[in-house]
Amino acid sequence: MARKQTMRQERPSLWEVQKQERRRAVLVAAKSLIAANGYDNPTIEDIAAAAGLSTPTVYNYFGTKLDLLLAIYLEDREIVLSEFATIIAKDWKDPIDFFLAMLEADLREDSDVPSHALWRQIAAAEVTESEGRHHTTFKSIHDRHIAAITAAVRKMVDEGLLDPGIDVKAVVELFHHLSEGFNRRVIATTDTRFTAFRGEAKRQLKVMLAGIRA
Repeated sequence: MARKQTMRQERPSLWEVQKQERRRAVLVAAKSLIAANGYDNPTIEDIAAAAGLSTPTVYNYFGTKLDLLLAIYLEDREIVLSEFATIIAKDWKDPIDFFLAMLEADLREDSDVPSHALWRQIAAAEVTESEGRHHTTFKSIHDRHIAAITAAVRKMVDEGLLDPGIDVKAVVELFHHLSEGFNRRVIATTDTRFTAFRGEAKRQLKVMLAGIRA
């Protein structure tokens, strides 16, 4: 009986379910409008109308357009971090393939964030918010990204894919910078995805790993 009561208590309330549905509707509407009109054009009022909600309701969930932008960013990063965990759990024979899979996951082709212009806004916010109220959000994602890469490198060391004497921290930093560089290059384009840079990324990974082994 006690267990049934506990399970009943843990079930989300109707209010919580509706709250999540409204929040999801706002994010879907925002992505759709941004894909059609760019980041700057749709207002919170436009997004509210597309979501079938009142403007005050949208402001209750997202106080500013930047808050909405960050919500889209966080949703995407959670998917990437989940994909990282899946990749790390697989058996790999070649560290280049391992790193390339991580890189492709980070710059995923199937991203439902619809606009490179939107990602440029996110990149700009990451810089301008270095001391702002969203600093903690960006730092948390950065730290989790580094932790995932660290786990990947350590697994490769444990499985003999990388030399046990390597500087794990340095390898993690190199790969992180490589990922950030390709991220910037992808979003600087209008419609190019990571596939356009895949060959170059593989070449740079080979050079990086050759240096590590030297």
